[in-house]
Amino acid sequence: MHIALKMSCASVSATSMLRPISGNMMAAAQQHRKKRSLAIRKTDAMNHAERQNGTVLDQIWMQGDPSSFLNLSTSENQTKSENNQNLGVIEEDENLNYLEKDPLIEKNDGNKTLNIKIKQKPEERENERISRQPSEFREEENSVVLRLNIGGVPFFVLVEALLHADPSTFLTKFVQLSHRAKLKVADAFLLPERAYYFQRSPLAFEAVFQYYANGVVHKPPELCPSAFSAELEFWRVPTSYIGACCSDSVSPLERLLESSKEDKVDDTSFEKLRFGQFRRRMWTFLERPGSSMQAKVFELSSTMFVMISVLGLSFGTIPDFQVIEYVSSGNQTIMLPNGTEIIQEDIEPIRIEHPIFVFTERVCIAFFTIEYLLRLFAAPRKLRFVLKPLNLVDLLAIMPFYLELMLTLMGVDDKKLRDLRWAFLVVRILRVLRVIRIIKLGRFSSGLQTFGMTLQRSQKQLQMMTIVLLTGVVFFSTMIYFLEKDEKGSPFTSIPAAYWWCIVTMTTVGYGDVVPATTMGKIIASAAIMSGVLVLALPITIIVDNFIKVAQEEQQTEQFKAELLAMEEQERQLQQEQEQRRLKFNQSQKEILINNREENRGNNEDNQLISGKQPLIFVSNA
Repeated sequence: MHIALKMSCASVSATSMLRPISGNMMAAAQQHRKKRSLAIRKTDAMNHAERQNGTVLDQIWMQGDPSSFLNLSTSENQTKSENNQNLGVIEEDENLNYLEKDPLIEKNDGNKTLNIKIKQKPEERENERISRQPSEFREEENSVVLRLNIGGVPFFVLVEALLHADPSTFLTKFVQLSHRAKLKVADAFLLPERAYYFQRSPLAFEAVFQYYANGVVHKPPELCPSAFSAELEFWRVPTSYIGACCSDSVSPLERLLESSKEDKVDDTSFEKLRFGQFRRRMWTFLERPGSSMQAKVFELSSTMFVMISVLGLSFGTIPDFQVIEYVSSGNQTIMLPNGTEIIQEDIEPIRIEHPIFVFTERVCIAFFTIEYLLRLFAAPRKLRFVLKPLNLVDLLAIMPFYLELMLTLMGVDDKKLRDLRWAFLVVRILRVLRVIRIIKLGRFSSGLQTFGMTLQRSQKQLQMMTIVLLTGVVFFSTMIYFLEKDEKGSPFTSIPAAYWWCIVTMTTVGYGDVVPATTMGKIIASAAIMSGVLVLALPITIIVDNFIKVAQEEQQTEQFKAELLAMEEQERQLQQEQEQRRLKFNQSQKEILINNREENRGNNEDNQLISGKQPLIFVSNA
């Protein structure tokens, strides 16, 4: 065999010597050598494709084998002794083999001992590795913490915290698996530490650990934004949990993809609900105005009702649009000179809203109530729907009317409000809260949403400005009080009374209703003005920069939305074309079957005629 191999090599070398070597062949060989010497730079997408942790986890989760899951309890009423027992140090057994080795066979070859590795299938090797695990590691139903080792750094996460987190995250699903199933998902199991090993960045995992500990994700400053996004994608932590201070690390495309994933989750969650198809259509109609022309008309109608309600509330306070109603304010006893007592009823004229504005208010409240109830009925997740900020605004917009109606049903009407100061104060507060309805326009106005996101991103700057401004107000108010309190007719009667003057001065408004009289007071006022200019000017540039960033991201998001809609439309058209082709193919197959049946039927008739079963024909001689 070796001789044949040498002969073949010699023949190949001989034939290669006969072929002339050109310059192009030399250049190609050098280029091929350079390509072999260069290392391949793998992207995050390539690494995710090679690492099958999430894929294996999804496969186990979709199979739903009861033996692959643990019976975990989320109760918080565990005794202290149980916690100490679960958290205590487990003594190591000297008989346990803590090294993971493949099976070896020792073979004596004279004076040498050779270790020959047995070739096994991956399934057999995995089952044998699991079977060699100690029995106490196979089930962890009573464990309080999940032991992890991320890139060589140990992490301990409470099982209860994992179970109360978002159910779609990687570790929330991972902790519910049995030990055998966890070994298939994890990269390795470290017996000395009794921890599941994942070959990931421990620095990036700090953000994931913060999410399970505090419910908020913060990006480490040393981490690249793309690596941070890749780590969140691997551990399946939604970007919606990223804190406002770190929201710049998420691109608009990732936010859009995350929102589209949430929409898809909502769509799939309707399948298990009662009246699922009907509620899905209603949810799409109410929450996605761009889904149809009818949804756009409903959005416009809701906006008009909000505007009518706010305008009615405003115009109802104009005296020319109000009506006068005479209300009894009590009885007065009058004593005449002859000793006769006369009880006289005091009637006081008051101005109330015109009945037209009252009727308009009730119609708008009825529309807002029906809209909110329809949204609540169609929502797949009730609690998540109620806790959304815009939905809380919708609830606060209709709540004052029903609370005022409840007071009226309790017998506390407008005529008795002046006698009951607490009820009068409550009704006034409820009427003031009606102006919250204007915030409902934020649901349909992209400008208001941009402004809200700008304020959210500028929380640190606004907090700094508020703290410095309050410090200046207290300082300058104290100074002006002690300098002006001895002056005759001084308006600065106390330090809190000087707060108004100081706020107006530091914000450079300057009403002029309260002014200092002494020279030192004017100097302090000048210092307050200059301090206010500095305090307000510094954060404004940062806030404007945040506004520009948010506006640009909104513009990019709109472009991404248009591209996604175009891609979805193309996919829908391709599906329709495939469906039409399938229908045409089925129709052609049916026609072919029908033609074959007719041909077979004709052939059978011809065979019957040929076999002599045709009818006899008699011909007369006449």
